[in-house]
Amino acid sequence: MSTQRTKKPAEIRYKSAFFAAKPSKQVEYMPQDHAELSDTEQLMEQSNETLEAPLTQRVLQIMLDSAVIRMQSTFTDAISEVKKDLTELAARTHNVETDLRNSCTETEKRFVRLEEQIASQELKIMNLEDRSRRNNVRLRGILEEVSAQSLTAYVTEFFQTLLPDISTEKLLLDRVHRVPKPQHLPSTTPRDVLVRIHFFNTKELILRAHRNKKDIPERFRGISLFSDLSAETMRRRRTYKDITESLRSNNISYRWGYPVKLIILKEEGNITLTSPAEGEELLQRWKIHLLHEQDKDKDHSRNLREEGRVLRPKKN
Repeated sequence: MSTQRTKKPAEIRYKSAFFAAKPSKQVEYMPQDHAELSDTEQLMEQSNETLEAPLTQRVLQIMLDSAVIRMQSTFTDAISEVKKDLTELAARTHNVETDLRNSCTETEKRFVRLEEQIASQELKIMNLEDRSRRNNVRLRGILEEVSAQSLTAYVTEFFQTLLPDISTEKLLLDRVHRVPKPQHLPSTTPRDVLVRIHFFNTKELILRAHRNKKDIPERFRGISLFSDLSAETMRRRRTYKDITESLRSNNISYRWGYPVKLIILKEEGNITLTSPAEGEELLQRWKIHLLHEQDKDKDHSRNLREEGRVLRPKKN
């Protein structure tokens, strides 16, 4: 039984180098006969089959396996780092969202508190302005023919007509003058007259007497009396316009309270309304018709016709 000698690594490297350099040497060496060329080619083929081909495949396979392992390890490490970064980013995002949510909630609470404070301050300012005007009375319908010099005497006579028994000391007028009128009113409409009465009780007696007075002289007919109020109070009272019109059409008495309250006067007890919604609900329970937008448009058109300001469509 023949035994094969195991080739050492040094010998393998030596022969590999020898046969690898053989082709270049073959170019310089030209064999003399065909037999010598055939022997050389056969030797090179045998050497390549026994040494170079198996060694190259094994080395390439090892290199490929090693490269694959390194790439897998690299990818695994990279993916782990990405996952770690994503986890940290998700945690930071969650913390930021939580902080923003808490901040928004706190901001909303502060905003609500500020709105309440602003509304409270507006009511206080409105109340202060109304109290500074509480002795004032507006007279509407006094013709412009009444001059500024005779205006005080004219108003005093009118008040004495409403309160014949009042003394001169009680009927003390601090100021009497006209005020500018809104621009949307026609030029023929006279300006209002603002009167400041020295005593508040006298002012209340005058307003009450005017509401109940029936036999007013001809020269004072058409004059209306109103309390002098701030613009904000008038704006808020106008939101009750539909309610007050429905009450007047049904002969239901009412008066205004402060800051802006509508007090319905009933025999069984007064009813206080703090918002138009409460008034609409009350009228529905009483089955009282509330003016709709169509009715308002009809009334507005009628008022325009009475004032001679009917709006006509433009001609093209």
